[in-house]
Amino acid sequence: MLEAYRLTRKDGAPGIDGVTAADYEANLEANLLNLLERIKSGRYHAPPVRRAYIPKADGSQRMLGIPSFEDKVAQRAVMMVLEAIYEQDFLPCSYGFRPGRSLTRHSIACGTRSGPSASTGCSTST
Repeated sequence: MLEAYRLTRKDGAPGIDGVTAADYEANLEANLLNLLERIKSGRYHAPPVRRAYIPKADGSQRMLGIPSFEDKVAQRAVMMVLEAIYEQDFLPCSYGFRPGRSLTRHSIACGTRSGPSASTGCSTST
């Protein structure tokens, strides 16, 4: 949980509960232990997200959902566990939403090739 906290951005706007990263850090160990216990026991429920609106270039507004800081930490912790489990199942040519990989890197690696790659057995076409 401490690693998930460390990797969570601290400069974002507070969620619906108004708790900032600095507020959460004031009692960090107890907060993380409490969060872990609630996740393990199945008692953790993400609070509602705070709605905010930002103007778009065309004059309309874009709605944002801002989760609470604690929910950001919980999401990061779950992502870290699931990533460790599933990352090993991906093929080398799988690039979407993976750490250290992007569509840009995929395009550079694949060039203009199409069809199955002889080295990976992957198809570079979508």
